[in-house]
Amino acid sequence: MRLYRSRAMGYFPGDAVSVSSNIRYEPMLNMVSFQQITQILELTDRLGLDREWVEIPLSSETPGVIRKLPNGKLEIIVDADQPFDEWLASLESRITTVMQE
Repeated sequence: MRLYRSRAMGYFPGDAVSVSSNIRYEPMLNMVSFQQITQILELTDRLGLDREWVEIPLSSETPGVIRKLPNGKLEIIVDADQPFDEWLASLESRITTVMQE
């Protein structure tokens, strides 16, 4: 693998930098965008939920989770594998179910 550093870092384009073979490259977490958070909050607003009582982590998980936390807040974790629009379409019914428990 060849990496190139900028002149500001003391290297010129084309200078190869060796990389140790024991370095592991972790995949980037699937991050929830500001636009997606806004869409989720618009939905929770329509349901009459106070934004102070809704937690949306910035990273998605597989599977996504909607649950009430011990402190009473609603945690909404976006599903990493399902297309966001499909996931969002089913969110209202899942929130309603969790809130009735």
